[in-house]
Formats: sequence, structure tokens, C-alpha cells
Amino acid sequence: EILYDFVVKQVKEVTSDPKQTLLLDVCCGTGTIGLTCMKEGVVGRVLGVDISEPAIDDAKRNAEKNGWPSEDAGGDSALVTTRFVASRAEQALASEMNEIRKGSFPIVAVVDPAREGLHGDVLRTLRINEKIQRL
Repeated sequence: EILYDFVVKQVKEVTSDPKQTLLLDVCCGTGTIGLTCMKEGVVGRVLGVDISEPAIDDAKRNAEKNGWPSEDAGGDSALVTTRFVASRAEQALASEMNEIRKGSFPIVAVVDPAREGLHGDVLRTLRINEKIQRL
């Protein structure tokens, strides 16, 4: 709970338009950090990436249980507020960042890697994106 409160506070400090802000949750696990930020109203959308497919499945279920449509739920894509991708972070970010750069929305990134740490390519990819307001 302390971690979540800290992240919410940090995100709130840099988001001038929370409903438009995308939280890029790298190594998201079951999505609880991003979904907490959604619940607290400091971001409007979450893109979570994790290598564990079972964790991503849980993240999608968590989002749906909280009333936030995911891309897998079908329906109107304009209503999609959460997206969770099962992939190595360095691979997912390489493709996702191309799409993210096209948007005109602010981005905040949260990184919560496993014990082995974060791949250098992930950190470089995040740092070179001028739209990311805080890492």
C-alpha cells in the first residue's frame, strides 16, 4: 500500500490532464500499480507490459473487474482504457513506442522489474521518448 500511495503521489505531481495521461507500466505483473493510478484518477489509460502471460491474464481480469474495458473485451475501441501485453519489455516497447509517439497525450512511465533488473534497451527506449514526463 505504501508503494502504491507513493506512485500515485508522484504521478499526480506531473499530470496536468489526468484523463488524457497514459501510464506505461513496465514489468506490470498483475497490473495493480497502473490500476491503482486509474482508480485514484491520476491517469486515464494504462498500457502494461510483463513477460508473464499468466500475470497479464490476471491484469486483464483485474481491469475488467474494476470496470475498465481492455482491448480483449471487444466493443468500442474508443472506450478501451487498459491494455496489457505479455512480452519481454524490450521487445514490446520497441513496437509500442512507435504507436505511442503518434499520440498527442502525456505519458508517465513506472518500472517495477523483477530481481534480475531491467534490460538496458528498455531504459534507453524510455529515456529517449520526449513525451514521457517522469520515469
